[in-house]
Amino acid sequence: MDRYRTEQHRLGTPYQTIQQALGDAHGVKEVLSLGLFNGIVPRPELFTRLDRDYGRDASRTVQAVARAVHGYPSGMPTRQMLRNTTALVEGLR
Repeated sequence: MDRYRTEQHRLGTPYQTIQQALGDAHGVKEVLSLGLFNGIVPRPELFTRLDRDYGRDASRTVQAVARAVHGYPSGMPTRQMLRNTTALVEGLR
């Protein structure tokens, strides 16, 4: 969560407040939301913003990866998931 910490430090947010927000982010989607949007956003808004800000396949890719990580069928071919994930990560740099 270096991205979140860096931005919060830049904004002058107290260390304890930053740590509390990170501690309150329990799920992958909450942590992702902090890192990408600097705060926890509701799930429907998270997916809308992902697609708007990072391309139309961003939310599908995040959901497919989350399913695969938890041992469920991803619903997306592995090569496509890797290509989409690579493009998403490159867009974050």
